[in-house]
Amino acid sequence: MKLKLTKTMTNGQIAEVFKFISEILGLEEGNLFRTKAYQEAAEVIAQWNEPLVDIYADHTDEEILQVFIDMPGIGEGIAKKLVELFSTGKIKSFAKYVEELPEGMFELCQVAGIGAKKAYRICSQLPVHADRPLADVLALAKEGRIRKLEGFGEKSEAELIKAIENYQASGRMPYEEANRLAEEIVWELKKDANLEKIEVLGSLRRKNSSIGDIDLGIVTNNLAATKEFVKNFKLAKRSVILGDGLMRLQLKNGHQVDIKVSPLNEWGSFLQHFTGSKEHNIKLRRFALSKGFSLSEHGILVKATGEVLTFANETKFYNHLGLNLIPPAERIGGDEIERYQL
Repeated sequence: MKLKLTKTMTNGQIAEVFKFISEILGLEEGNLFRTKAYQEAAEVIAQWNEPLVDIYADHTDEEILQVFIDMPGIGEGIAKKLVELFSTGKIKSFAKYVEELPEGMFELCQVAGIGAKKAYRICSQLPVHADRPLADVLALAKEGRIRKLEGFGEKSEAELIKAIENYQASGRMPYEEANRLAEEIVWELKKDANLEKIEVLGSLRRKNSSIGDIDLGIVTNNLAATKEFVKNFKLAKRSVILGDGLMRLQLKNGHQVDIKVSPLNEWGSFLQHFTGSKEHNIKLRRFALSKGFSLSEHGILVKATGEVLTFANETKFYNHLGLNLIPPAERIGGDEIERYQL
């Protein structure tokens, strides 16, 4: 098989490739060190705030290797592969790792619960085409042909069907597609003269490699007028007003956009609340509790006095907790709170 690499890959796409390579290497004994190195690199790259392709473009050939080496979890060997990717659009060693693998494996490994070992058994023993691997595997499973393979049975075949159908039904978009769509929507919404602020939220703001529905946050100085504007939004097949704090657009392409409304003075806590992953927000709430605070989208409650502090921006919000501003892409529930303490 061939890996589809380009000079302009996003962090999410690069991370998926490194993760796949780590799984492939993990199939053979003696590759533990390289397996863990690629796995760690994939995790770092997936959550890195700035696109690596932009970092590459902003530095000279003499500088860039050391810049990548200085990233946590990226050693010299992986840094050289990143330079090779952005300069040539290829990684020769990766091509060697996968040249003997059956087509469709990489795509199949994107489905939850399907690792390299299962994907190899399926794609090497059954007819799976490179241009439609998921559709082929789903059809084979429904015909009862997966259960006949070593390591599978009726139960695992049923789980495979469910996993692929859930993946297909999720309607998730690659980051680039979701970002382009969000930019178009934001451009149109800005035609409402009443909007004071607008920002993408959630996984799109964290720049995840794939995005489900799009969430936006807004501040408006005339909520009634903004509601009317949204009701007649030309890119939507259907618009629904769900109270003063939420408006929903059903787009003509089937995707959904939720528009959440915030008061101007609560914008900082609002952005924080609706940007971080569930794990990040849980850890941040626990951290705040240790300092006598309780957090919400409305601000920081001082438990000793009952006072609610509001913040016009995220920097002031995080600073009040004793933290530097944590970039959106790093709000994933890892060690970011420890790393960003003042």
